[in-house]
Amino acid sequence: MDADDDLLRRAAAGDDVATSSLVRQYVRPATMFARQLVGDSDDAEDVVAEAFVIAIERAATFRRGEPVGPWLYGIVRRVAAKYRRRAMPWIGSRLL
Repeated sequence: MDADDDLLRRAAAGDDVATSSLVRQYVRPATMFARQLVGDSDDAEDVVAEAFVIAIERAATFRRGEPVGPWLYGIVRRVAAKYRRRAMPWIGSRLL
């Protein structure tokens, strides 16, 4: 089992140390990606925070053995699209 798989599994089980480790590992690249999608640093931080909550809640849907990063960034992309639809309904998600 990959170390990231293990962190995600433990985080979903309520292990705060694993959650912190997972966040530390992915928060910077996820925030940079979200910033590209939503255009604002504060909004990007909100998107990433929501994405981490969703990722931990839905850890059971993660395919073991696959890389965690792309799975997490997919969640970031979907949360950013939802955010943009709410914040800028005239744009929608066509640009994402």
